[in-house]
Amino acid sequence: MIFYFFIFLTIVILLILQILFSLYIFCSNIILEFLVISLIYFSLKYGSVFGEFYGFLSGVFLDIFSVSIFGLRSLVLTILGFLLGKMSHKVDETKIKVQSLLCFFVLSFYYSFIFIFSKIFSQKSPYLMGYTVILGRIVINCLFTPLIFKLLNLLTKRIEKWSGKASYQ
Repeated sequence: MIFYFFIFLTIVILLILQILFSLYIFCSNIILEFLVISLIYFSLKYGSVFGEFYGFLSGVFLDIFSVSIFGLRSLVLTILGFLLGKMSHKVDETKIKVQSLLCFFVLSFYYSFIFIFSKIFSQKSPYLMGYTVILGRIVINCLFTPLIFKLLNLLTKRIEKWSGKASYQ
């Protein structure tokens, strides 16, 4: 129970950080996708079922605070959570190169999926901007991914130790 409360709290805190960073820290075109990076981490660590759950839950929270098509982020993050979970224990997620490459491909899929669906439904989306801005977002997120992975790893180890369970697989 403590672990699931930790996951819920992690989603809420990362969402608040993502909003604050996009409003006050970086310029308006750069967004640190904390929830997508944490989805990569938790899906690789705990598998596809947990990745789907985490992706859907974080997608719902992102959808609540976004102005685009409701449910789009939930769908994208659920798919990504499942696919990344299938790669669980098949890649060495402790290596910085692997973390950054996974972040690059995941965010490329994420932004492409949102762009395509926004075009299909003729919705004005903040993702309908230039390729250089999107590429800049992806590169910035790839640079911050190892730091976020390290922080999440420290937190999950402490929570697992505190809750008395070594693993949730």
